[in-house]
Amino acid sequence: MAMTACAVKASALAGSLASVSSSTQSSFCRSFNVVPKGNARVTMAAANRPVWLPGAKPPAHLDGSLPADRGFDPLKLAEDPKLKTRMAEAEVFHGRTAMLAVVGACVPELLGRGDWYSAAHTMVDGGGNSFILSLPPFAVPTSPVGLGIFHMVAIAEGARLFRETEAGYDSSIDATGIYPGFDPLGLATGDDAQIKDMRTREIKNGRLAMIATGGFLHQALHTGKGPIANLMDHLADPSHNWYFGN
Repeated sequence: MAMTACAVKASALAGSLASVSSSTQSSFCRSFNVVPKGNARVTMAAANRPVWLPGAKPPAHLDGSLPADRGFDPLKLAEDPKLKTRMAEAEVFHGRTAMLAVVGACVPELLGRGDWYSAAHTMVDGGGNSFILSLPPFAVPTSPVGLGIFHMVAIAEGARLFRETEAGYDSSIDATGIYPGFDPLGLATGDDAQIKDMRTREIKNGRLAMIATGGFLHQALHTGKGPIANLMDHLADPSHNWYFGN
């Protein structure tokens, strides 16, 4: 009888300890937003997705299906599926343009033709100052070369806008025609994972290039020099030739 009583008491004590342990574990999980072991796979999947800020929760409409989707949309511009596709296409287009602009900004200096701002001014307007409104680089040049370039760009952009308006947008980025784009080497081919990887790399480099072009313009307006000259000045005297030193 004594042994039976001890067994019953031990069983009751084990049950009480298990209940306390379960209660303590649940409280810990609620306090620290930890998912129990049974849902560890879901936790790892969410944790492995890169986001723009560590620990940030991406909005529901940015589910990671688009290339380089990091869940950053503070103004909720992409909540509408059609507008989401439009914004994704615009980012690719502007990223490609910015990458070309970065190369174009460095080449004149590397060839000894001066900085990109002065070289473009000389080519478009012969080094003069015949700009409408006199607010370069945002003004309209009045030279024949400048006006010709301006109208060519305007016609190309007008045709692109008309084509987009006629075609419309759906929820698929592939239906916009932005991919594969110019790909003579066939780099944007392969299985879905390889294609998405190449598109992600393009977006990342395009975003970096858009920031760089803004920096090049700011440097030109502030220092009157191109990116190569500014880089050489910074390397020669880093403590004085930097953003807050000029």
